[in-house]
Amino acid sequence: MIHELASGTDSTIAVAKAMDAYNGLKGRKRENEEATERQRCQDDQYLAADEEITRKVSCPTCGSEARMKCRGTGVSGGLKKKSHTDRYQLTRSLGPDDSKGRS
Repeated sequence: MIHELASGTDSTIAVAKAMDAYNGLKGRKRENEEATERQRCQDDQYLAADEEITRKVSCPTCGSEARMKCRGTGVSGGLKKKSHTDRYQLTRSLGPDDSKGRS
């Protein structure tokens, strides 16, 4: 806007141009936020589907039964993370999974 005013553009036109630029940036920011939210929701759905498939078998590391969460020990959850990874790999090794639509 300062450049427009310094070059002699009418103040009303300079303000209008500045408002157009601002509104354009605001619109692009909103579109980006909406796209990010859509991606986050899609990722959450994929994770939930993976979790559902993984819980179809008991865990070979922590011994959790099918349909139950892996058990961890301590605050870090190190065993839980390894356990869940082992369980995930076991589930996938049993054959085709049920995660239709996943590529």
